[in-house]
Amino acid sequence: LFLILLISLNTACLQVPSPEEQKQSLPQSQSFSESGELQIYFPYVGQGDSTLIQLPSKKYLLIDASNPQSAKEELIPFLEAKGVKKLEALIISHYDLDHLGGLQSLAEAGIEITQLYDRGSELIFNENTYTQYLSQALELDLSPIPLQAGETLNLSEEVEIKVLASSGEVLGENKIWTSLDLSPESYSSRENASSLALLIEYGNFRYLTSGDLTGGKDLDGFLSPDMESLVAASLKGTVDVVHANHHGSLSSSNQNFILATLPEAVIIQAGIHNFYGHPHPQVIQAWQSIGAKVYSTDEGKGYAVFSDGLDWELSEIAAP
Repeated sequence: LFLILLISLNTACLQVPSPEEQKQSLPQSQSFSESGELQIYFPYVGQGDSTLIQLPSKKYLLIDASNPQSAKEELIPFLEAKGVKKLEALIISHYDLDHLGGLQSLAEAGIEITQLYDRGSELIFNENTYTQYLSQALELDLSPIPLQAGETLNLSEEVEIKVLASSGEVLGENKIWTSLDLSPESYSSRENASSLALLIEYGNFRYLTSGDLTGGKDLDGFLSPDMESLVAASLKGTVDVVHANHHGSLSSSNQNFILATLPEAVIIQAGIHNFYGHPHPQVIQAWQSIGAKVYSTDEGKGYAVFSDGLDWELSEIAAP
């Protein structure tokens, strides 16, 4: 069982915290009935990403599967404690090991995967990782279905999952494709820039998750492709909760993206004392500057968001 401390986030404006407050305390509790509820879980999975979504129909969707070690030690115990035996879908945002490395562990734990989705094979930058992933998928009789920008994934009548970006392409205004050339060798993080960006809507509630999507910043003399600004331009309306791109790295969360989304809460998945220094203090402060509250798993705990389609609340969850 998970120790759950329920909290409530109202739709009123949030007070901007002081710069030294890098981590936020949780508000007071408010409980929803589980009936007709969208639940989004952000467990502690080390230095990796994995988000479990329970649809109102009680079906489960997993976005990313963390790295191999954390999947065994953190993700699988979490899923087992939740009683998850079947995933309606597993979506791999991009082909980095810390996002897809747990596929084999899911199979070994006996968790059935109905369908596997990814960003396709048109652009492959991590060839060895992709080849191993594809081999594992085929061994499990899973044939990945590529998701393209502009698609809507129908896993539930109540919840809409829109693909805003995939492999450097974004669906812009009037259904005009915007494609970012990811071929220049001067770019770093081309695999990250190819991440899927997914907008999940349930009634009035909106949640955005985009893997390791990059924001065009100069890192060690290399430019990261500015996919975030393209997604920001395609986004109609703000969102309630954002899963911060690339674990809160300086390569992501640019100003265009922050101002377009304007979330009340930002979730960051990163490992305790990780080598990369994620999340970066400047990224935390950038989100806080627009009034968002930032919650990071680098303290060893996870979080969960619950919505009935009208209101929503956020909870802290302990490790199993």
